[in-house]
Amino acid sequence: VHALSATTFVQTVDASALSVTVPLLERGFREKKTAVKRKCGVITENLAKLVDNPADVAPFMGVLEPALAKAAEEVADPECRSRCAAAHAALKDIAKRGREVAKVEAAPLEKVEAVLMKVIAKTEGAKVESSAQKISFKFVAKSARFMTTNQDATKDDWLEALQGPIKVLLPEGVNKKVDAEKVAAAIMSACMSGEAAATGGVQESFDEDEEDAATEQLCDCRFSLAYGSRILLNNARLYLKRGARYGIVA
Repeated sequence: VHALSATTFVQTVDASALSVTVPLLERGFREKKTAVKRKCGVITENLAKLVDNPADVAPFMGVLEPALAKAAEEVADPECRSRCAAAHAALKDIAKRGREVAKVEAAPLEKVEAVLMKVIAKTEGAKVESSAQKISFKFVAKSARFMTTNQDATKDDWLEALQGPIKVLLPEGVNKKVDAEKVAAAIMSACMSGEAAATGGVQESFDEDEEDAATEQLCDCRFSLAYGSRILLNNARLYLKRGARYGIVA
């Protein structure tokens, strides 16, 4: 707990990170020493600031919320109570955001398969005829359906998930790596909107005119930035197009 309290968290906190830290915090809140409880409150507050998806915290609310509420009420040290109360308020804010965000729901597998069939049909020489190809197609469809529910997935994540099985659908005598990447990118584009797209979750969109939409995209990524113990940017999106001008406002 002492080492964790001295850590500066800069990356987005998800369920996997919480699964490691929450047991430590639970143990810390059971300690009799006020200093340990205070540090657990500070850690919880710092983690809460970096939670992007409220669904990641939901499984741990039953552990953290009662512990923080108890510490905020019963600890004798007013400074410790205030830190635990701040962490408790941050958790309740996450829970409120979670209630406002609709659960991410994947489209029916049949609709995803229909969209994928259209993409495959436009790919020269690609087939879904043999038993191996049918199995691979099913795998690609299920993988694509799952990827639509991952709102943080990047283009590289899509390529890694789909590229291998797509090669089975391609004809011999072609550069399967390059062609598989093109097909995977086409599947990603087709599944991000329309009937195959997932519903719910945090929706984010950019308004672009036709001229901007046609220009080359240079970057579309997310990053976090911290200075000392202060979080300056958390999971911020950097979206750049060639020929456009950008500035920093600070």
